[in-house]
Amino acid sequence: MAPTPPFRSVVEELLFAILQKLPDAQYLTRQDIDSLAKLNVLLLDADLAPAGETQAAIESIKGNVPAIADTLEKMYGIIQGLTFLKTEDIDTLAELNSVLTDADLLRGGDIKFPNVLFVSPDGDNNHGLKGDISRPFAPDGIASRAGAGDKVMFLPGDYTVNTNLAVNGVEYGTLGGGVQISVSQAGAILFDYTAIANSNLPVKIAGEFDFKIDANTAGIFKFNKPGQSARQYSIRWRTALQLKGTFLTMPLLLTIGTFEGCVEIAPSADQPCIVCDGNGSTGNGVVKLAINNNSTTTSAISPCFNGFSFDVNYNATAHGLFKEPVTNNSTFVNSYKLKIAQPAGATTYITSGNYELSLVGGTVVVVLGSKVVLSGFLRTCTFNAGPSTDTFAQCVANTVAILNAQVTLLVLDGVWRNCTYNRTSSNPVVLKGDFFNFTFLGSPSLMTITGRVELTEGNYIFGEGGQYFDLQGTLIGNAPTLFIFGFNYKVLISGRLKNLKSDGKLFETNHNNQVYTLILTGAVLEAGASAPHAINIFIEDTINITLYGKSFINKPVLGPGTVNYIVGPASDLVISGDVRVYP
Repeated sequence: MAPTPPFRSVVEELLFAILQKLPDAQYLTRQDIDSLAKLNVLLLDADLAPAGETQAAIESIKGNVPAIADTLEKMYGIIQGLTFLKTEDIDTLAELNSVLTDADLLRGGDIKFPNVLFVSPDGDNNHGLKGDISRPFAPDGIASRAGAGDKVMFLPGDYTVNTNLAVNGVEYGTLGGGVQISVSQAGAILFDYTAIANSNLPVKIAGEFDFKIDANTAGIFKFNKPGQSARQYSIRWRTALQLKGTFLTMPLLLTIGTFEGCVEIAPSADQPCIVCDGNGSTGNGVVKLAINNNSTTTSAISPCFNGFSFDVNYNATAHGLFKEPVTNNSTFVNSYKLKIAQPAGATTYITSGNYELSLVGGTVVVVLGSKVVLSGFLRTCTFNAGPSTDTFAQCVANTVAILNAQVTLLVLDGVWRNCTYNRTSSNPVVLKGDFFNFTFLGSPSLMTITGRVELTEGNYIFGEGGQYFDLQGTLIGNAPTLFIFGFNYKVLISGRLKNLKSDGKLFETNHNNQVYTLILTGAVLEAGASAPHAINIFIEDTINITLYGKSFINKPVLGPGTVNYIVGPASDLVISGDVRVYP
């Protein structure tokens, strides 16, 4: 009977292992030895080894592995040679012996890795041999020995390398585990493709690399050689720690490229970890990063990209993800998926493109001239739409300070809670979404509401001269007066306006002997239930009311100022106590 665990001896364990490899073998049964004659025949004809010899062989194998299988490499070759053996191939001792001695098995010495240079911290350039994993090179021997079509494989360990390893057409990777490489000499670049000839051959550097840069002007990757033609880049690493220097300088042109890994920027770092020079980086690039920025002086990325796709998870203690570009080409367009957590004083600058943004803290600035489509989540931050920008934002937002800094157009959609709005000049803004507990800080300037806005209690709208307020949706407030007219201020209402304050008015002129304009097109206006009137015109002022069709109001218009109905009869403003603004 075949032995089964638990084993009582090494022999049983070895026999069990052998039997597992021979599942179809036929074993002795009781019927085979149920007579002395049968047993005697077996013993005389079985060529059995004495017990002592068997045990000695076992001990020999246990402690003295044959040279043909004394490394994992050789064992792998043996296993590969046995892959297709069947039970019937070794069901006799003669067949098994033939297989083991003359079966054309792959032996350790036969295994070669053509075009592979292995690198080890203990490598020896004098004895290194291409294709032989047992004879690795030192890192500084690679550049002079590798050529196009070769692979350089780093074996696990800690390296300090201050020489340029870049060779056109060579692929770099890791084998068997993590590889830690430190660059510690000022000006040293580990893979500096600006220092070698131009080439259209792909650049592939990918593996379990853990990089460390600890010297001024040092770096790991540098690709921005002027005149370099577009080519393919595949750059992947595990981690990078930037104490000083710059981790990656982007290529100027690429056909397609992937840049993926994690970066930690130390407090001592004074340069971004990823840099584009002033001409920008153009091509079909994919950037997937996790960045932890602890620097006290720098943002993480110096941008000037065109055609890139970003997927970045970013945490910072002092500075934003993207620094302000020196120049901004508004025709450059990228796509972004960004998750940013930054402190109150940090600023992230965004340029033209499509954004899926999750932002907590700090400020996001739409850079001069940019065209941005943005969706996502904003919380406890400032959203600054810069000069001559065109921005459409559909967000779920809470406690956001919105700043209109001379935009061309700003459209805000989504759901915004506990937010404020301010401006630096008269430029158009559209509130398209739902805004709850919303506060205007100063005059809203050129404002259109197509969604629903509920103002903070006590907040009202002051209209400055030469501007307009176009209410197409719903505006609900709770203040003594919702609108105070400024000089030559125009209010257009085709939606619904409601004051929740019980005695609150809707409009009031400003005592400055001016003419004001109110244009109503199917408007529904509801002052406070106990308010004596809805519109108050002071004696020195004049209001011109234009009525396109009937509008409805629950309280009368009151002088003693002048009221002119310049389009439409006064009867088109229907005064009724039944007027209600819903919801």
